[in-house]
Amino acid sequence: MTLSSSHSRRYDAILRAAYHLFQASDFDDVTVRDLAREAGVGDATVYRYFETKENLFATVYGDLLDTALEEIEAGDKQLEAEGPSEAAEDWILRRILRVYNMRSSFYAKNPRNGARYLRSGFQRMGSSWTRNMAQGDRTIRLVERMLTEPVLARPLNARTAELVAQNCHAVFMHEIERERARDLSPDTIWDRLEPRLRVQLEPALLGKVPLLTPCAVTESDSRLSRG
Repeated sequence: MTLSSSHSRRYDAILRAAYHLFQASDFDDVTVRDLAREAGVGDATVYRYFETKENLFATVYGDLLDTALEEIEAGDKQLEAEGPSEAAEDWILRRILRVYNMRSSFYAKNPRNGARYLRSGFQRMGSSWTRNMAQGDRTIRLVERMLTEPVLARPLNARTAELVAQNCHAVFMHEIERERARDLSPDTIWDRLEPRLRVQLEPALLGKVPLLTPCAVTESDSRLSRG
């Protein structure tokens, strides 16, 4: 959309207001009137540029997440350029854990808004769906590429790397959903996420037994579990 100078100023003012309010407050606590007042425009002007508050929120949070992903990718390029200071498998593991540590830290800045945005990626509708899915795929592809790097003694084949990377991202998303269902603190997301990622990654990279191994279940145990 090409905007005139005055229209562009109003559009930018609305975005700045939304950045400020949505970073400080939950989506449901911010009204269009709040956004208009912060931007110095009327309520109708907000609707002229953004069909709904949800559209404006998706634009703002999507921009913030894009910036976070750029920082993650830039940091990993720097680590890649420096090369490993430990065994290649440990180095790749550290880099992947860093990716999700940074994603977790970004999410925890405003977990209710973060969960709202990320959840919209499963709805296959709305203004954020395509962008949201692309952002998830961007993280998956980054991890997938690490798992196939030739520096590894036994790089994963393309299909295995794809599945492991998808599973890592699924675990990240599940921990976000689990917070709401289990009433868990967003501040603990990395404490919960890191061991689950290691269970996915250590067997693939290091040949280690997962941190948590299932117990043998006897038939009598099975009957007892069914009550």
